[in-house]
Amino acid sequence: MLGQTDFRTTARKKSILMGTCCSLITLYATSPALSANWTIEPSVELSTTYTDNAGLGSRSDDDFLVTGRANAIVTANTQSIEASINGGVAYDKYIDSNRLDGVRINLLGITRFNVVQDKFSVDARASIQERNNFRSSPTPARDRTVDEDGSRTYSYSVTPTFRQQIANGLEAFVSATASGTSYGDRDVGSNLSGIRDRNSVRVDAAVGTPLDKPGFTWNISGYYLEDDRDFDRTTVQAQAGFPLSSKITPFVIVGHDDINNARIDEDRRSGEFYFGGVTLTPGPRLSLQVAIGERFGDTSGSANLNYQFSETLSLQAVYTEDVLTQQQTLDNALRSLGQNPDGFIIDEVGNLPDALIEFLLDNREVVFKEERFRVGLNGDIGRNTIGVSFHHVQRTFDDTQQEEELIGVALDFSRQLSNRVDFYGRISYDDDLKTRFGVDENENLSGYIGASIDLSSTLSASAEYGYTNHKRDMTSDITENAFTLSLRKTF
Repeated sequence: MLGQTDFRTTARKKSILMGTCCSLITLYATSPALSANWTIEPSVELSTTYTDNAGLGSRSDDDFLVTGRANAIVTANTQSIEASINGGVAYDKYIDSNRLDGVRINLLGITRFNVVQDKFSVDARASIQERNNFRSSPTPARDRTVDEDGSRTYSYSVTPTFRQQIANGLEAFVSATASGTSYGDRDVGSNLSGIRDRNSVRVDAAVGTPLDKPGFTWNISGYYLEDDRDFDRTTVQAQAGFPLSSKITPFVIVGHDDINNARIDEDRRSGEFYFGGVTLTPGPRLSLQVAIGERFGDTSGSANLNYQFSETLSLQAVYTEDVLTQQQTLDNALRSLGQNPDGFIIDEVGNLPDALIEFLLDNREVVFKEERFRVGLNGDIGRNTIGVSFHHVQRTFDDTQQEEELIGVALDFSRQLSNRVDFYGRISYDDDLKTRFGVDENENLSGYIGASIDLSSTLSASAEYGYTNHKRDMTSDITENAFTLSLRKTF
């Protein structure tokens, strides 16, 4: 087993490590030979906000605050490095609510080092975010410090991968992942009671033909996962595809799970599993993979849909079932990140996350069986950019025989009114249909609209209105209106 660590020390070390890595990457990028393949966009922003509920309480508590922020976006696409890093630090200063004065830090980055082309690579990912401990906590109408129980959360993963082409079209790979999450004090609303760091190691291996190769395909794969909270898992599986045509490929999967943890029903969740499914590619725009079978003691399935409406507009839908810990949900969120053609970070359904906020889970030591369905519609239509997302999550907690069910939908949009003026906004709604703690009502409706104008090629100004309404059982509704004026300078 891995040894336990002190989260405050670990958080500081990881903060220093992340900062050092970003500095080295920036220095590397500024060399003349590589500058054409790197983009570095530092910026500073000064804003002032009026809020009618600074404390996010049931009674109004209006105040003004001034926020200063420094940010940098780094993207790279060279033969040896692919990177996308977005990070910054902000300071909020309130006129009256001085208890809320404090610093916020955020970072989201993925970097791939191609050490030996097509043979050996290292994938490194990191996130720093200001995170509330409980999903039921209200969120402010705009990003700022809040006096809610929370932490500064550090997540990371490092994965070296070795690939080898074998005779007769076979290929094999082996990878090892070290990942973890540490919780440190944040400037405002910090509470680390009952929250512990979690670190894990995972080893993956596979051999077979590429699953997208024409003709009969086969693959044998497996992984071993262990963390420092007495969770370990071994999964092995074999998959074979039998193409009927270039557009239809039925497949079968058989395997075995061995999951060990005191918080789950090991006899039920472990054991053999099997699936039968089909991959459909009726045209260049559509691909669909569906499988159904038996796993984790229940009827189980998975699905993945991709549809390209145009070169700039696409739809993604993903359905998965798995047995997970809280740490693994954050690991999976990091693992699912990718880059779009412009080099920006996107999640598994094409959204553009500005932080790795796994908002569907409290900061608690839990193990559960999860069924998750996500849909994302993202892209450009003329002068308009849209992003629509939907999620539905069901979890079963074997140790307490409790269940929870969550849904949420969000719409992001922007429109270029002229070469200098943009109009933008967001609206989101989340609802806990069922919770494991018996709280039947936990709804959050929030959104903002704004407009920005380019005063020059490096200077812009914006005005924004934000709103949030939070409902929770046996408490009064919490609402907030916020008005913000900002000035942003890029270098």
